[in-house]
Amino acid sequence: MAPGSVAGPRSPAMLLILALAMLLGLGLPGGRLARANIGSVPLAMVRAPLPLDRADAALAMVNMRERGAVAITRRPDTSFVRIESMQASMAHAVDERLGAYFDTAAAVSEAALTAGTSDLPPGFALRALVCDSGEVALLAGYPQAMYLLRPQGPHQVHTFLQPVEVLLAFCLNAATHRILVRDGGTLLLLAFSPSPSISFLDLGGMSVVPGMRAARGYGTSVHLWNRTHYHHGQLVVSIFSGFAGSFPGPVALPGLVDMAVTRARAGSQGDLLILRDDGDRWVLCGPPSPGAEPTLLGCLELAALVEVGAQRRGHFLAVGPAESHDPVPVAYFVPDAGAPLRVALLDVPATVRPLVMPPPEPGAPAEEFRLLGLVPAYGAPVAWTLAGRHVYLEAGGFCAGDPTVECADPSAVDPPARGWRCAPGRAVAYFRTGSLPRLCDACAAGFGRAEAPDPRPPPVPLPPLPLPLPVPPSLDVSIIGAGSMDTLAAAAAMCSPCDDTGACLSCLEGNCMACREPDLLLVDPGSGLGRCVGACPAGYLPEGGLCMEGAAEAAMRMAAQADRLTGLPAEDQVQALGATWLQVSDAAGGLFLPPAAGAAGIPFDPAAKRSTFLGFRPPGRAPVYLRHSGPAAVAAIPLAPGGPFDAGWDVRAYVELGAPAGVLPSGHLALVGLVCLPTGVGVLKFECAPGAGPWPDPNQPCPAAASLTMLPGMPCGSARQLDARSVGTQAPMAGPADGVHAGGLVRLGPDGSPQAAGQPPGAGLPAVVPAPADGAFLLQTPAGRADLLPMGLAMSRSAGSGGLPFPAAVHTGGASGTGPHFEALHLPTPWRGATHPGEVFLSRLRHPPGGGHSVWEALHLPAGMMPHGRTDGLAPLASQVARLPDLSGHTGAAGPRAVVLATGSPQLPGFLALLSPGRVDMAPVRCYGPAGAGHCLLRPAAGVHLPAPGLAWPERVALLPGFAQPAAGPGTAALPAVRAGARAPSHPATSETFTFLAVLDGAAVWRVDLTMEACPAGGAPPACLPCHEACVGCSGPAADQCLACRHFLPDAPGACLASCPEGLFPDPAGDGACRCHVSCAACSPAAPGGGAFACTACADGHAPTGVPGDAECAACHGACLACSRPGDPAACTACPPGTLLHEGACVGSCPPGTWARGSECWPCGPACAQCDPAGRCVQCDDGFFVYISGACRPCDASCQGCLHGAGCVACRPGLVFLSADPQQPSLCGGTCAPGEYVGAGRCAACDGSSLGLGIGLGLLVVLLLAAGLAILLVSWNRRRRLDRWAKTDRDAIALEAMAASGH
Repeated sequence: MAPGSVAGPRSPAMLLILALAMLLGLGLPGGRLARANIGSVPLAMVRAPLPLDRADAALAMVNMRERGAVAITRRPDTSFVRIESMQASMAHAVDERLGAYFDTAAAVSEAALTAGTSDLPPGFALRALVCDSGEVALLAGYPQAMYLLRPQGPHQVHTFLQPVEVLLAFCLNAATHRILVRDGGTLLLLAFSPSPSISFLDLGGMSVVPGMRAARGYGTSVHLWNRTHYHHGQLVVSIFSGFAGSFPGPVALPGLVDMAVTRARAGSQGDLLILRDDGDRWVLCGPPSPGAEPTLLGCLELAALVEVGAQRRGHFLAVGPAESHDPVPVAYFVPDAGAPLRVALLDVPATVRPLVMPPPEPGAPAEEFRLLGLVPAYGAPVAWTLAGRHVYLEAGGFCAGDPTVECADPSAVDPPARGWRCAPGRAVAYFRTGSLPRLCDACAAGFGRAEAPDPRPPPVPLPPLPLPLPVPPSLDVSIIGAGSMDTLAAAAAMCSPCDDTGACLSCLEGNCMACREPDLLLVDPGSGLGRCVGACPAGYLPEGGLCMEGAAEAAMRMAAQADRLTGLPAEDQVQALGATWLQVSDAAGGLFLPPAAGAAGIPFDPAAKRSTFLGFRPPGRAPVYLRHSGPAAVAAIPLAPGGPFDAGWDVRAYVELGAPAGVLPSGHLALVGLVCLPTGVGVLKFECAPGAGPWPDPNQPCPAAASLTMLPGMPCGSARQLDARSVGTQAPMAGPADGVHAGGLVRLGPDGSPQAAGQPPGAGLPAVVPAPADGAFLLQTPAGRADLLPMGLAMSRSAGSGGLPFPAAVHTGGASGTGPHFEALHLPTPWRGATHPGEVFLSRLRHPPGGGHSVWEALHLPAGMMPHGRTDGLAPLASQVARLPDLSGHTGAAGPRAVVLATGSPQLPGFLALLSPGRVDMAPVRCYGPAGAGHCLLRPAAGVHLPAPGLAWPERVALLPGFAQPAAGPGTAALPAVRAGARAPSHPATSETFTFLAVLDGAAVWRVDLTMEACPAGGAPPACLPCHEACVGCSGPAADQCLACRHFLPDAPGACLASCPEGLFPDPAGDGACRCHVSCAACSPAAPGGGAFACTACADGHAPTGVPGDAECAACHGACLACSRPGDPAACTACPPGTLLHEGACVGSCPPGTWARGSECWPCGPACAQCDPAGRCVQCDDGFFVYISGACRPCDASCQGCLHGAGCVACRPGLVFLSADPQQPSLCGGTCAPGEYVGAGRCAACDGSSLGLGIGLGLLVVLLLAAGLAILLVSWNRRRRLDRWAKTDRDAIALEAMAASGH
């Protein structure tokens, strides 16, 4: 139906309503059309690592047709909001599995949240109105007012008499906006076309109640519903009747839970998804089955949703017709509780699969899911993705074919936090574009890259792609599309542990680059290899995770000679210098391109560039051409009026670049000059003058013609060349001492056209860090962090854009004291090859609280991002480069800045130089190992005051000729090669001189010669004064400027001492540590307040002397290992091996009655005369016998000796053996039994006779009676003895137990 037409009684909309009434209200004969197929296999989902949320917080998100999602964000500290595209990270050579982020480079528009000249009051609800024609406007809604904010054109407002509820808001084009509101029981259409107007909607009896919802169909089609009815019609404004829309009668749909409008089929103008709570059944009405009437929708019974745990309440997620021209045959149902369900709408029957989501983030609120349209690459179709705080992707496609990623079983007891993890030893690589999918192609902390063959073909540059997003027309698409780390990804194909102990945090080709705390990195000067140590050895001091070499390296000093150059009129003032390849006509002041510029691109002699300069004077005076013509003279030639440099310009800096070779077939474009102005950056393209035709003779100069392109919006107070194609700019702050407030980046495209990008506010100047064979990265330093971004991504950032969600390369933190943010610096080391292209530094000048001095600090990233093969979580080495006078008062154009000076020498590749008002400080970078192939370390700086004040930013300094080396690389000032044989491999040259032209004394040009030389041993820079007596090597004469200490206390290694305190002695190892005497194991001050040290514990083989406060212990007797008194052989407390301690003496073997237990002699048990090695008695004292337990027990009282308790071996005097049988054990007694007599020591039987038988019988009776009585007495006595023996046994066993336990 065409927009604006009125549907008649037989319109397609009416047919659709009647069909829905038939299908849903009246039911279908024979049951419903089909039953949904509940997927038996759940669909596992994983969470992408990049969060959608950002620090400046998106206020709203909405999908934009063919452009995907856009986000509305507030610009920091302004009343503006920015409408930004949501780009999948693949748009800038990042694996699309990382998720998505806000891309401010593709900002659609901006709008001010203002009403006239005032900011809007708080309390509004902000939403985006996405027009079918591509424009986006903002609607700020209050309960009784609506503000329409157009990026272009006046804002409009409409007020209501009572609070209203916005049901739907959209726009057809930039001039036609529709807002559907509920005003009590009435529906109103607020139309801005372009002025606001109000119309009423008549729904034909459908109640307008709270909870009513609305969705847009195609064009002006609108769907309305509440819990009982559904309505569909067209929103058409009638200026005559005051009513809007054409709405037939509503359809009764009791139990309606949710509805969504989508386009699941090609050619459809709107398919309905209806979820109805029909008793115990849910009904989904979606696309028709094949062959069904196109105007009707089929219904699917989804009672089985209950079987998968779905709730009876929830809502649909579907792509509406206004969001996409292409059909999207997938929708999601999100229950009020539980995981979402995925519905494949075109399956017959429809397939519903429950999603298995990763574990929720700890402490995070419940996810609010939505469908976002993401653009995976420039020109690629929109991909519709389920998203909450992160993007969620299907696990099967996430992990397939990538050996660096592990996806766990969703039913695992302890699944990974995001549903996936990197393989052991690996970490996420945020910037990769290799032909193989490797999300975790970087190495984790503690692992380093191991060389491996690259199975991938060489990268092929991508052809230019159509750019549907508003990007600069000269954007370098080849950089953005081709990526920057393909070769680096191949080199990082294998990750190996850095060491066996886990102490090394990062390494490169087996060389440890940084250590985990508390270990320190120690670099061997000979091999250049680093290793981790627990403490620094002699001659080294701990600093910033590194054992810094002290006395082993000589300090450096600087000397300066400055001469004001003649040849420039005294009234002339020069405020900026810029080296140039241009030549000048001495007579007319015209500029010429040098010879050979058109023949081979720009193969100019670098020395020629250093000998000619452009001096820019204050506005109103034309620049002058400066040619250095002698040791203290310069030829100054004013440029002709009307030349490329406007005399009215206030030039702050000038940087000249060579145009890319072969950008024009004629080769006319030769040079590109960047002019830094307070109002912006001017780009001058120098070509051979058109009047001269093609370059007549490449061996002759050609008149130069220049065309100017201004880059507005980039105020410039300083500029620095970063590489052959890039220049960084900054504008200094006017007041506060916190560095700068605006920065920019200008880069020449492949055709020589300039591209401009913004930098984070307040950041220092960036640095370009090369990556092997794949391009370059930009190292920038926003507040509290440093970021490494591919050049293509960095160039896409607009000024003032918010932060990206990628992790920081380094967290610089908030060190105490005030000062600017860090500046990024790169020192090339090209002789090392592609695997180690240079050293990266972050430099800043800090001003501690209280003033009095400033501190030059640096963070050194050895080999940049190469050790891990990644751009985040790098491990820096921190150092205090120099302690300087208080420079906190110098800010803006006069503030100190750091530059890199490259020498090209493998052992001394360059210096970090800090240029301050009237002062220069230089810190050498020294490389160790054969040919400087090992570690490079930043050493302490030496400084010198200049004879004239005023040295400011680098654009006021230029090196003179004779100091260029081909290995220096672009973006660095070149210094002379170090003379061979002038120093040992780890020491600086004896003397090096660098010559500059500099603007000093306000505006005069001076020649400055800086001489660097090694101080004699024990000398301190800058004048090689004697070091403090507590120092062994120093950076200054004070006690706190020692490079190594002569003496120090182990618990305070940074406090140097001239001598050891009383009671302490120099360590025999010679490291200067003051320790206890060798005879002492521990010592401390004798008095609580300090003073002399006294021994508190003696070393082995020593004992206290007995003298209070003695600092030493005396040796034990030679027979003792330890003792309680020195020199006494009977005072041993421990014995040497092979001897045993017995009663304070050391003996070779234990004497009788003792046994060896450990290293001591222990007594045998009670009454034991001799025992075995186990302590069991083998011979007892007289009167005792060895019981079966190995203890001694007493013999019977009648025994003189015994073998056991019932058998004597000898009787006590006066007693005889009671047994007449000598073969039987027997006790002793004084009388024998009846019928026996006392024989020779033993009872014997009596002999029979004829004496009276009667007497014998009588006696026999008497004897029997006596015997019976005796037996009773013996039994009683024996019982008593047995009881006594048992008690003795118990006592012996107890004694043995006590002996065994050591008591």
